[in-house]
Amino acid sequence: IDDSLNDQPVVRARLMATIGGVGTNLGYFEMADPLLVKALTVQRELLGNDHPEVGRTLFTIGWLAFWQGDLHRSLDSFEEASKILEEAASPTDQLPLTARTAAGFLMNLVGDVEGSREALDEALEASEATFGPDSAAVSDVLLFSGNLHFDARRFEDAGREWKRAVAIRRAVFGADHQQYAFAIVDLARYFRVTEQLEEARRLADSAIEIFERTYGPDHPALANALGSQGATLRSMEDYEGAIQHYEQAASILRNLFGPDHARLSWITRGLAGVYLRMEEFTEAAAIAREALRIAEAAYGKEHIESARSHSLIGYVEYKLE
Repeated sequence: IDDSLNDQPVVRARLMATIGGVGTNLGYFEMADPLLVKALTVQRELLGNDHPEVGRTLFTIGWLAFWQGDLHRSLDSFEEASKILEEAASPTDQLPLTARTAAGFLMNLVGDVEGSREALDEALEASEATFGPDSAAVSDVLLFSGNLHFDARRFEDAGREWKRAVAIRRAVFGADHQQYAFAIVDLARYFRVTEQLEEARRLADSAIEIFERTYGPDHPALANALGSQGATLRSMEDYEGAIQHYEQAASILRNLFGPDHARLSWITRGLAGVYLRMEEFTEAAAIAREALRIAEAAYGKEHIESARSHSLIGYVEYKLE
């Protein structure tokens, strides 16, 4: 690409951004990142910082950074994309609202729970008014909002929103689509905490099959589904299966991104929980300390993910006494 379309730099940047977006969707993150950065640099220089093409490229970078575990870069990209696209887009364009919804989701991940709640409430109202209550845009907000409820232990509220999101995505995309799989991974969490374990396992198995077929064996979405299934198998006291799923999930993320990826913190903490239930306390303590190291590197020492790892370490050390 670097040696083509030299007389049409804007077209070349658009092509780079398109290929970078495809690479991001397919999990080719090392290929996608430099293409998107180059495209954004050219677009800012030749089109201006407020051009819609800049906004669209920033939106793609937001998801790239999310999958890479760079949560602050992801949030910054989504917030800037939202501002640009809302100024330039037509009222029927879904992308500005999608960018605003994604920014609301990232606020929660970096610890701004109140800001996330406000942003997602506004996004849900706007999505229902603009695109209708059964639109894909509404399902996006419901999935992210459900995570807020789940983290606050409002499990029935989370389940209600996730069930609605699953129904919408099944109707819009079909039951073999990756967007449906993302939704049922979340719903499986609700069934797990409400002790509907067979249903939780069934949904996670379906998601794993869809992600493997769609993305192949090395995508972070698959790692997420494997980690979810690991938690369900732990609750079912299938400790061998739980360890297998957690270790496969961790291997995918380490191979793609190295040892400090944000999602590794909860996967590693979940694995420590398996050894805790097996009463292998020394192994559980070592793994829990690794979860804490990752959480502090990825989120910071004051984040709830770090607090959860501290809590687990304290309990394991108590059992070791």
